[in-house]
Amino acid sequence: MDLQPEKGGESPRPEEGEEMKPEGAKAIYDIERRGSDGKLNAIFENPLAQVSRHQLMADVERFCTRYNLMDHIDTFKKGALVSQNPDGALDLPELTEEDKVALRREKTHKWSQPMALFHLTIMCSIAAAVQGMDETVNNGAQRLYLERFNIKPFSDGGRFSQAMTDNLTGLIVGAPYLACAILGCWLTEPMNRYTARRGTIFITCMIAALASVWEGLANSWVNLFLARFFLGLGIGSKSSTVPIYAAECAPAPIRGALVMMWQIIRWSGA
Repeated sequence: MDLQPEKGGESPRPEEGEEMKPEGAKAIYDIERRGSDGKLNAIFENPLAQVSRHQLMADVERFCTRYNLMDHIDTFKKGALVSQNPDGALDLPELTEEDKVALRREKTHKWSQPMALFHLTIMCSIAAAVQGMDETVNNGAQRLYLERFNIKPFSDGGRFSQAMTDNLTGLIVGAPYLACAILGCWLTEPMNRYTARRGTIFITCMIAALASVWEGLANSWVNLFLARFFLGLGIGSKSSTVPIYAAECAPAPIRGALVMMWQIIRWSGA
């Protein structure tokens, strides 16, 4: 079975006068070129649909070489061909009968998946409990820490006006979401670029764990505010990354159901 690209798998060179693009911008550049005829919807539906067979095989070979996966290159090439034309996958001469049986089974037994997939989805979704638990536990703890830090109006023996009491309460309670909006979400792209999905999830979960300990040890409202603000740095990037990672790992027929585990676990936490 010959799955090698023409000309020994070399990537096509840019045409004369064509600007060379850095590796990081390649995907966006390709979409701009292939979408110039107004078919962006088709590209986003299946970005491989308009890629030539030669280019597709060259991209697979480059990917396997870069990530030391050459032992599995034939499998990756088959997968690329199937992804390029899912409706005609069973007619591909490169696939064995065993491959075709597996493809048919994906449609007739869509929930027959490796346990590792369900384990991954559950572990990802448990990350939502950080957000849900904060929303729930803080409601009960709010009365205690407002009393402990004497965040009360003058009329109740406190040290602030009623307006300042309301403002401080809102600031402390909303600190995580303030951090999400002004920093956490904006850090998502660079964190995913430099540490990938799993690295981002690990870092943000560590931030959430440390922030929780910090909150428990806070000895002033300023300290508590900073701890909760720090917690928001984890929540912002985590809640933007985990559902995407789960979706990328899930097969298309059950992707929606598995990604919804994020919301279910969040509700459980809340």
